[in-house]
Amino acid sequence: MEKLQEYEKRVINVFEDLKRNNKIIIKEISENFRDLSEEIVKKRKQRTESNYKINLSEIYFPYFFSIDYLKLNWNIDFGDYFETGGEIYITNITGMFMNPLTTFDKNNVPPHEAKLLKQGYRFFDFRSASGDMAAVKVNNGQIEPNVYWVPAAEEPIKLSISYPEYMEHILKTRGLHFWEYLFSDLSFDEVDFNLEEELTERLPYLTMLFPDEDFSEYFERFERMKSKV
Repeated sequence: MEKLQEYEKRVINVFEDLKRNNKIIIKEISENFRDLSEEIVKKRKQRTESNYKINLSEIYFPYFFSIDYLKLNWNIDFGDYFETGGEIYITNITGMFMNPLTTFDKNNVPPHEAKLLKQGYRFFDFRSASGDMAAVKVNNGQIEPNVYWVPAAEEPIKLSISYPEYMEHILKTRGLHFWEYLFSDLSFDEVDFNLEEELTERLPYLTMLFPDEDFSEYFERFERMKSKV
């Protein structure tokens, strides 16, 4: 029996820990992961490159899933009230480069998304409540190294991280809402909601819920954001 991809192994461990945490309410979570062989990964790479006319670097290989979507949606139980926690909804690499404007569903693509798709953006992570998305950008078959965060109906925000780094951080934070902004160049004044208040409240959730882990990088980035004028 072949082994699961290393990333999926870590996903499974994180998800199992979340299920055992009595302070966390799971709304949705992926299960039924399967074994993937190196041969299957290579075939998926070849098919993805052929179907979408892209050059898929080896850095993407660890993030092929054995399922179509990686899903997690959770809240926090504070006893007398609930609070939203985080969300992950990431499409498998084999589908993330699909352009819906080339399908029968093209007429249902919102105008703003259609504009971005024509510019080469390909969305791979989605937020059900806000409509925000993460995207990579493809130019002439080459995938740009940086990931973009796309708030609903707004222009993409270039992040300082790559796709593999995004995948690592979203697992580390368990998709904590608004973590992505920590890797932007924005100041709080450039965001049209009270991001500073949201992060002030939410970042401590990580240390409260997962006390054995080191989240100092996120708090340091938050402090740097606060110092921007």
